[in-house]
Amino acid sequence: MPTIICICSKCSSCKITVDGVQQPGCRVAASTHLDHERKDKRPRTPEEKCPTSSSSVPKRSMAPDPPKGTESVGQLFNLLTDVLDITFPLEYLVTMICVLATWLHLRAGVSRSVANITLQAIHLIISTTLQIVEAILFSSGINIKLSNIKIPRDICTTYTHHFTEPDIIRTACCPTCFSLYSSPIPYKCQWKESPRSRPCNTDLWKCKNTPKGPKMVPRRLYTTQSFDSWIRFFLSRPIIVDSLEETAQRCTNNPPAFGAEMRDIQDSPAWRDVTGHLFNPHRLVFGLLYYYD
Repeated sequence: MPTIICICSKCSSCKITVDGVQQPGCRVAASTHLDHERKDKRPRTPEEKCPTSSSSVPKRSMAPDPPKGTESVGQLFNLLTDVLDITFPLEYLVTMICVLATWLHLRAGVSRSVANITLQAIHLIISTTLQIVEAILFSSGINIKLSNIKIPRDICTTYTHHFTEPDIIRTACCPTCFSLYSSPIPYKCQWKESPRSRPCNTDLWKCKNTPKGPKMVPRRLYTTQSFDSWIRFFLSRPIIVDSLEETAQRCTNNPPAFGAEMRDIQDSPAWRDVTGHLFNPHRLVFGLLYYYD
């Protein structure tokens, strides 16, 4: 027979557990529940209304009692946040964002302004998301300060902080005769076509307005890359190492016959005479060929 939870004046003194929560009441049959309701609706005598003094009978609330341990949950989280420095490491996330912006700028061909807007938009989205998470946790009684994410706002800053910059050498250059000047740079070009001719006298400096005020800068710079840094970058690529080993294996196992077609300088018999029999794929020889007609 199905039972019903009765919360009449008699059954309310009992306790019953419903879904893990204790509440006043008692499970009784449907007919018993009706009898209890009739008795509660029946007018009571003065003796039934006040069987004892009101001070000796404690008042019971009809609201369910909170589950055990609920009162200490907020205190536990506050203790953890006070004792432990809860932070979220975002270095890897920043690196991935910088890689994405670099790929867009170098591989996809987007402009510098578009790459900068992408970085700023991602920074705004992530910062807003972290603020929303903080507000949600704070409303639940968890006071956690999330780490501030620092994403570069410019693609040049991304290159500087997260990637290896090439070793660039900039030399002052005359815009008229293209003569090069190392430090110290004169104010005017002193090149002469002949010892008795007049000097070029082209201004090598100009005034440029900067956020910190006017500044004198060279009019033109001739930019080159350091050979040492370039060769380290070139040989660190896996495809270059694989190509060197493949070429060395081909030349050693299948050397071209005399008079046969040569596809590379290493197929030349004269090249083999220079390198000798102890051919090493990691032994690099550089040459410069200059034609003058």
